[in-house]
Amino acid sequence: MISDLNSTPVAEGSATNVSTDARTLPEDFGPIELVVTSPPYLNGTNYCRNTKLELLLLSLIQNEDGLMDIRSRSVTAGINNVSKRIREPTLIPAVEEVALKLDECAYDVRIPKMVRAYFSDMQIVMGTTRSAMKPGGRMVLDIGDSRFAGVHIDVPTLLSRIAEDGGWEIEDVEVIRNRVSKDGNPLCQKLLRLCSR
Repeated sequence: MISDLNSTPVAEGSATNVSTDARTLPEDFGPIELVVTSPPYLNGTNYCRNTKLELLLLSLIQNEDGLMDIRSRSVTAGINNVSKRIREPTLIPAVEEVALKLDECAYDVRIPKMVRAYFSDMQIVMGTTRSAMKPGGRMVLDIGDSRFAGVHIDVPTLLSRIAEDGGWEIEDVEVIRNRVSKDGNPLCQKLLRLCSR
């Protein structure tokens, strides 16, 4: 790997951290022309815990206790994100259809709470991003669907509805990979191409 890195040309450029929480941006930030992102998948993965070595090496945390702060500033996507500290989710009718099914059959009471909080957080992220976009600006979002307790959650479709309600136009939805859930049912990964109105 060291040899590969040493022989790979490095692109010139710079990066700036404008926010440590995707739900907030500075008021004077923008206008944005293009956003390319892969937000957390709604799959129960604890992204903070799974990347704690990288977070430590990048000095984003000083010890494992720092994970709690990062988790509180992250989109709720894992069961361990569900706690009394998360904001009360906005109820989204299309999401409620799925969440109510999970209320009845989920093997962990945090699962329907996680689903509601995930889409509520993503609604904020998409709204905050939309308000910083220049007219005609684009967002390309890589996301996949999920399945919990036998209930299919069509994340790309639900996010598309949320996006349209928030002032985005859906330009295209492309399947980029087929996947399989733990119970053997088909899932897929999609690219959502959005344009700000």
